[in-house]
Amino acid sequence: MQEIRYNIYNDVALKILNDEVTLKRIKIKFEDELSKSVLKENTSSPLAWAQYAHANNLWYPITIFNNNIPEIYINYGSEYIVVSFLDKRLFEIMSLTYKKVDENRLFLMKIYLREYNGIEQKPLQDLKNDKKILFTEDGSLTVTTNGFIRNETVTVVEDIVESVEKVNVSHNWIEAPAFGNYDSLCEYNKILKEGDLLQKI
Repeated sequence: MQEIRYNIYNDVALKILNDEVTLKRIKIKFEDELSKSVLKENTSSPLAWAQYAHANNLWYPITIFNNNIPEIYINYGSEYIVVSFLDKRLFEIMSLTYKKVDENRLFLMKIYLREYNGIEQKPLQDLKNDKKILFTEDGSLTVTTNGFIRNETVTVVEDIVESVEKVNVSHNWIEAPAFGNYDSLCEYNKILKEGDLLQKI
């Protein structure tokens, strides 16, 4: 069963912060931007903050659980929205970055994929390779792949390829979601269709 909570994911400690710590972080983040009265009025709970922030184009966190296991973390910012997919160790395995083009439209500008060795307990130490896929609104596509060879030192092998012609980015455009309805942000399969998008690189 899927559940939405408005708590912060700590990618260093690899855990979801509780309500108290989440609210403390929010208050610190906005103490110079918002008045004490506004913060007090809208930080009675993570949900209260999320509702206020969404209505006022401010940052707020979203964690989506499935059967009480965190699977997706969303940084819902004022200019960008970053959707991170988590594995069982709470390592980020993929992220989608959307740019807010206007009040109603978002453009998926970056997909970041990570593969791990499954040996180490920290993401960067366990990282095997990553792939960054960048889109532009006019249909340019660049894919950067990094492979990590670990011996006594770490060697990074980088490969950059660009599309030889414009690609179809019509699926990259989505409507800005209503509060509490984030499914459209997570539907990466519409963009990463085998044999369609990446064949032009």
